[in-house]
Amino acid sequence: MSPPAVAFRFTTGRGGKHPAAHLAGYRGYLQADGYAGYNALYHDPKTKAPRGVIEVGCWAHARRKFT
Repeated sequence: MSPPAVAFRFTTGRGGKHPAAHLAGYRGYLQADGYAGYNALYHDPKTKAPRGVIEVGCWAHARRKFT
């Protein structure tokens, strides 16, 4: 089994179209911030069907739900 890899990619805009284009056809885990523009990566906006990309959160964003 190969070791896991992490990739960071920068774009000048924050729109979901950039990661959607970069990850077209990708299946696996994705850690991204909680920006709603990324939701289409995880589920089809029209049918709500899963796309095969599993959202992996981080504790920094999970803590926002607690007071």
